[in-house]
Amino acid sequence: MDKALRFGSKAGLGRISALLSSIGNPQDKLKYVHIAGTNGKGSTSAMLASVLKYAGYKTGLYISPYVEDFLERIQLDGAKITEEDFSFHLSRLVPHIEKLCGAGLEPLNQFEIITAVAFDYFACKGCDFVSLEVGLGGRFDATNVIKAPEAAVICSLSEDHTEYLGDTLEQIAAEKCGIIKEGSDVLAYANNPLTAQRIINEACLEKKACLTVPDTTKLTVLSRDISGSKIRYGSLEVFVPLAGEHQILNALSVIEAGRALRKRGFCITDGNIADGIRETKFPARLETVRQEPLCVIDGAHNRGGITALSSEIDCLFSGKRLISVMGMLKDKEYAFCIPQIAMRSDVFIATSPETPRALEAGSAASIAEKHCQNVYRVPEINDAVALALSKAKNDDVILVCGSLYMLGQAKRKLMEK
Repeated sequence: MDKALRFGSKAGLGRISALLSSIGNPQDKLKYVHIAGTNGKGSTSAMLASVLKYAGYKTGLYISPYVEDFLERIQLDGAKITEEDFSFHLSRLVPHIEKLCGAGLEPLNQFEIITAVAFDYFACKGCDFVSLEVGLGGRFDATNVIKAPEAAVICSLSEDHTEYLGDTLEQIAAEKCGIIKEGSDVLAYANNPLTAQRIINEACLEKKACLTVPDTTKLTVLSRDISGSKIRYGSLEVFVPLAGEHQILNALSVIEAGRALRKRGFCITDGNIADGIRETKFPARLETVRQEPLCVIDGAHNRGGITALSSEIDCLFSGKRLISVMGMLKDKEYAFCIPQIAMRSDVFIATSPETPRALEAGSAASIAEKHCQNVYRVPEINDAVALALSKAKNDDVILVCGSLYMLGQAKRKLMEK
């Protein structure tokens, strides 16, 4: 799938607005929490959906990309859309798409069509709420066709997709803040760089939106390991089942979002918040998929994600022999990301995701060799995982990280007996 088809040749909401208008604007029948950011927006979206579900609301979840199954992208109360429902709603759109394109509308891209399918599906199912993850950026993302959400969440911000969003963190933050609308509550990640936080503050002032940033002085980390973290935030104790310090901070945004929605009249108790976060399931975020040896997969693939993952390696795997399998896309900051993992690895296996955007395993290995003594080039992901397993002892750690395009396949291979 080339960039034109994935992202569209021109930025704007005109194409998806025209399509949704032709089917009665189903997106206007729904309430939303809208989530943007560079890293953490998928995890945050999943936690919020779980909280809303535990509060008794019929809840849709829209995420991208997927790990194991394309249908993961559209979920209702934790269950992915069926093939039959996806086909039904897609086929319902086709004649409208053909008519609009015949009338001169620029062709819609894949993400716009899937987003329209999701809106139509959620509206037909009578969802009370949708936890809606932005695909790329915010201002011109297809999900931003919605009216003011009940709450907007700005997650961790760092540099990524610079060819689309801008070369500086300020420009990227401004694009992400495009989801902020008058009448919404806004929740911001507790540890964003000051330059990004300034842009968030200015956007909220401009839109007269109420901004909350979690107060980390109220946070106590009671315990933390690869299974997750037990925390106290004020008087509320919560278990966060997604491992990592960054997931603790994502959970704080979710807690504050739940409380903001309660102030807006929705019935969401602190108990619902704690239950929802505790029961969240989200793949490929420091996810343990096998024991003895401990096998973990993580979708870190940009500067912010790799920095967070590196910190967790230092904390959680200290003293362990680490065997890393890593594959990157050539349009990511691989020159920064690969060394961070290689220097922490006893064995580094360079592989390549199955996509035209993939960085070749040989190129990845050449970078890694400057930082790790034991580097292997294994282009096929199944072969790379098999090699890692063959070299691992029971008390070692195997980490598969990088592009989400390969993690579903890696997970299946790791889980084989």
